[in-house]
Amino acid sequence: MDAIERTSGHAQQSSGSATQVTTTGLQVLLSSSEAHHISKQLLHDLEYREIDYRYENIPIAHQETFQWIFEASTHSSRWSNFVEWIRSDGSLYWVTGKAGSGKSTLMRFLHDHEKTREALQEWTVDRPLAIGTFFFWNSGTEIQMSYEGLLRTLLHQLLKQMPNLVPVVFPYRVESRMLFDEKAFQRSDWNWEELIKAFRTLVARATQTTKLAIFIDGLDEFAGNPSELAQFIATLVDPNVKVCMSSRPWIIFEDSFGHGPHLRLEDLTYNDIKCYVTSKLTATVAFEAFQEIDPEISTELIDTVCAKSSGVFLWVHLVTQSLLDGISEGERLRDLRKRLDSLPADLETLFEKIMDSLTPTQYERASQLFQIVRASQEVVSLRILFFADEDDPDYAFNTPCKPLTQQEVLSKLELMRRRINACCKGLLYTEMGLHPDGLVFYLHRTVNDFLEKPEIWERLCHATDSSSFNLYLRLSNSRIALLKTRDPEEALDDDNLRWEIPLTVEYAFRANRDGTEYHIRAINELDRTLTHLSTVEARSGNFVPQNRFETDRFTKTFWDSTTLGIAIKCELVE
Repeated sequence: MDAIERTSGHAQQSSGSATQVTTTGLQVLLSSSEAHHISKQLLHDLEYREIDYRYENIPIAHQETFQWIFEASTHSSRWSNFVEWIRSDGSLYWVTGKAGSGKSTLMRFLHDHEKTREALQEWTVDRPLAIGTFFFWNSGTEIQMSYEGLLRTLLHQLLKQMPNLVPVVFPYRVESRMLFDEKAFQRSDWNWEELIKAFRTLVARATQTTKLAIFIDGLDEFAGNPSELAQFIATLVDPNVKVCMSSRPWIIFEDSFGHGPHLRLEDLTYNDIKCYVTSKLTATVAFEAFQEIDPEISTELIDTVCAKSSGVFLWVHLVTQSLLDGISEGERLRDLRKRLDSLPADLETLFEKIMDSLTPTQYERASQLFQIVRASQEVVSLRILFFADEDDPDYAFNTPCKPLTQQEVLSKLELMRRRINACCKGLLYTEMGLHPDGLVFYLHRTVNDFLEKPEIWERLCHATDSSSFNLYLRLSNSRIALLKTRDPEEALDDDNLRWEIPLTVEYAFRANRDGTEYHIRAINELDRTLTHLSTVEARSGNFVPQNRFETDRFTKTFWDSTTLGIAIKCELVE
């Protein structure tokens, strides 16, 4: 009410019949505590679940690699000096390279390195600096390869560093929050027009006092029109803005950015690759012994890997792992040479060889895991995959509604990690630092591209018995099992339930391919589970449940709906 009176009073003092609070007036109206609170709310709204997944998923560069980028360029025709570019007035720097050459790793290296910060400080002189970064990822969720993801991430990062600009960038949302508190935009979607207008306003106002450095990785992984993305980046050219970006050498990006400062990564990484291979192999006692016995052949083995790689770090990673496997299996030095000679230099052919090396049982399990990861509408956790890997169609219904102990969770995660390593030979890998349940990703975009080839995917799917492997039943079962085995307070978290329950019902609906009415059983099991969990929580004194799903807490969560409403919205008309 106080906010309404202040807004009304301010409007009456305005000239004419103006009734809307001006952008600058908002900052005057807001007390420091109100401004801080509303800014935090809006920054929270800009965030999304996967906002840091891709960045955290990129491997940290090997300690000795990429240091050359901070040194003076001795081959000016091959690349543009990066540090000189930062210190100059130039706006755009383009990192390009073939698939798997390490562009994303370099981009994270540049973003994180203190020498980049030092060079940027020389550019900013006495102005403050704000840094934003976004990594496109077409192997992730939809938002991770979209304009929405790009703008929400950059707005969130930059406004977090300049919270005083929140009322300037989002005046309508701030005013509504003043009038109606956080319910004004509760669960409100962000649209393109609002985001692009907000971003342009942010850049225009921020550059009056601040310099901006923006890192954008994977332009070729953008799901929209690449020419529109190139045009968007071109609009950022400004003496107070620097944009470092990376992509494959597509013509559209070459035409847009190839005339300015740039580098082609595979031309410059021979020494980095040699350093990586040497450190990995010499870390084993067996290879150290090989170097003592026959240093010439040992050195030749390393040199052959470097020469055969053609600058593709991903190929080097897979081949080095294969050599390490041979070393651990007790192979002789000449056996390692044969192994290396048998590995194709082309990435896709190497992927095929890896898949062909699987036993029939491993291939079938890999097929199931790849299909589950591909069909999931979220980034898959190890815990979810563990439950989805169970082949009993009644697994979720037979799972007790009881939270797992921490040791039980860790045991399941480790078992699933080992299964993935055994069946997928590194093409799927796990990252334990992003999420308490661990996350599962494709090793690289090229793996996703390879598996998506129609002939490869068809052959992969034929490895599973369609009569016994129901993909969406597995996904639905995994979500129900997860809900039943989580801590009640965590399971009933509003943010989790808002997207988890409809997703579970959608999977159940898709699983009903044989007329078994599985989806009806799944909804009933969800109903029983949530009723039980809410009762358990009620006994702990947190809240008093009303009628099953129809508590105030649940109805706000599920699109203001009842159980029947959820079923209708999911077209479960039966």
